[in-house]
Amino acid sequence: MSYLFLFLFVMLHCYGAFFAYTSNAFGEWLKQTYHLWRNPYDRIVHFSFGLFIAYPAREVLLNNFKVSKRASWLLPVEIAFSLGTIFEMIEWGVAEFASSETGETYVATQGDVWDAHKDIALAALGAAITMTITFAYKRFIKK
Repeated sequence: MSYLFLFLFVMLHCYGAFFAYTSNAFGEWLKQTYHLWRNPYDRIVHFSFGLFIAYPAREVLLNNFKVSKRASWLLPVEIAFSLGTIFEMIEWGVAEFASSETGETYVATQGDVWDAHKDIALAALGAAITMTITFAYKRFIKK
């Protein structure tokens, strides 16, 4: 399951990197179909990062770092939040030191001053959803 999640995230990221995140075809289709004011593809990838990284992170924490089972439910959410924040700091650094055109293309805020905050929150939300579903599955279905 971890390998599948990592593969899916890499595929989403590769597709977004092939085009600019602000102008890829799927995001433009969503924008036109649902009358959105911005291309939402970068938000989808940030949410998917949390969604797809939490389960593998939990496995690594349990198998390699021997954290307690209780901590293994919360730490993946914190990891997604922290890595999302680090990535947003890197984006800020690129935007600060690159030309304004390069910075805007790389950061992809599309005029939203709260873009970084929303991206970080989406990563944490995605991870929380994965941990909630995993917990429910292990607790109530698998037993």
